[in-house]
Amino acid sequence: MNKEKYLENKLKEFGKKLRIKLPLEVKSDKRLRNYMASITEYRYINNNELFYLMKYNPKQIRKATKATIIHCILHELGHIKLGHVNLPEKELTNEIIMECEYEAEKFALKNIKKYEPQYYKQSLKNIIDIKENINHSKAYQRLLEEING
Repeated sequence: MNKEKYLENKLKEFGKKLRIKLPLEVKSDKRLRNYMASITEYRYINNNELFYLMKYNPKQIRKATKATIIHCILHELGHIKLGHVNLPEKELTNEIIMECEYEAEKFALKNIKKYEPQYYKQSLKNIIDIKENINHSKAYQRLLEEING
């Protein structure tokens, strides 16, 4: 199974386990340059029903390990479960974005430990190694400080 199909299957699997209420869709998007994935709430055109769309960078997914893909999925689903996808964009300050990223990372790690414990140590290593934008870096640093006591 290729990694894009793996991502799609795991997204659906975790959507059920985490009781995500709206349908989950997946779409490749080469325009995602600095991110592996993002998730947004949309409406179907034909019936106006809500759904979540996870867009992913196909190059990054193809290079990613299974541990990284699972971490990415659970991070994005964390944004849904924690209500971040419904925050008004104009109210998203750097501090709020950092807090959302911190919460999504904490959510991802908790659920990796619960559902895919064989990938937990690799996820921690990925957080240590990550080189993202300043908001993510602060979130990761805070999380690592908590983990290390």
